[in-house]
Amino acid sequence: MYNSSAHITVIAGESIPSNVRVKLKTGTTTNPPEVVIAGDTDQFIGFSHPVPIGPNWVQGKAMGVNLKIPGIHEAVAAKAIAVGANLYVAADGKLSDAGTVLADAVAFTSAAADGDLFSFIYT
Repeated sequence: MYNSSAHITVIAGESIPSNVRVKLKTGTTTNPPEVVIAGDTDQFIGFSHPVPIGPNWVQGKAMGVNLKIPGIHEAVAAKAIAVGANLYVAADGKLSDAGTVLADAVAFTSAAADGDLFSFIYT
């Protein structure tokens, strides 16, 4: 399958909030494939789209993913983050300015606390 778009439609493999890192679910057999929230050491394919209605994307239903492409993107912070900070993957699909696995991104805007939405750029 070829897709030159920055967005894809997948199936939520679990309840997934807006703007968190997601990965393909291991062993998924659905078409399109299922995604789940990426952990603090997982490779990820992108970030979940904002949920239009309700707090989370519903397991088993179609959802959107913003792929890892150049540009400014939004994510949920795991802690306070300063503009220009190198970003790392964190638990619950979030990003942090500390960790062991780089997300290959830098903060474009700041985040004041855990759970804040902020902007970043892939490097």
